[in-house]
Amino acid sequence: MSRKKKILLGIVIAFFGLFVIYTVLGSKGYFKVYAIPTTSSSPTLEPGDYIIVSNLIPVKNNDHIVFERFDKTFGFGYYVSRLVAKEGDTFSIRNGIAYVNNVNIDSSIRIKHAYKMHIDILKELHSPEYYTDYYQISKDSIIIHLEDKVAEAISPKASKQRNINFGKVHESFPEEWNYYNFGPLIIPENKLFVLGNNRDNSQDSRYFGLIEERNYIGKAINVH
Repeated sequence: MSRKKKILLGIVIAFFGLFVIYTVLGSKGYFKVYAIPTTSSSPTLEPGDYIIVSNLIPVKNNDHIVFERFDKTFGFGYYVSRLVAKEGDTFSIRNGIAYVNNVNIDSSIRIKHAYKMHIDILKELHSPEYYTDYYQISKDSIIIHLEDKVAEAISPKASKQRNINFGKVHESFPEEWNYYNFGPLIIPENKLFVLGNNRDNSQDSRYFGLIEERNYIGKAINVH
């Protein structure tokens, strides 16, 4: 066998070995890579980002996790969101601010809210992440999801767009709760509550309910 063929064979064997190792580790949840498909976790995680997930690392509140859940449209699938409350925690949202055990958790993480702005604002936003995270409501106006500091820098008088009709909370929660004022809810045994960073444009536990601990897949590594 020629030297070139030996090198090529070595490369093939190495790649095959890595594939087998990745498959085995992934099947046990020790190490797996997931792609981010939506803006639900923006601005921390953007569509097209990749995360490494492992079930070997202890998970705590405010970690991003991957979990499995059933969707009526898409069936069973894997989802990523921020774990904000576990068994025994008290979770609430008051006037759009999230609290766990009466501690404001929004003050320590990057989140987005919905703002109504003139469509020309898009010319001032140079990051591609904003181009898919808005929708037009009139000829000149858009609803765009921005971090508060970004919105204030662009338009100091910008105001958050509260929309009580933005999705109905899950049927297991009281009807008078909504995405802007929710709870207080004491998380039951073996349950998890997840919440998106893109607060006004996220499908999370407010809408699909609590996550069973047994459906937890793993913690996203090096995501803050």
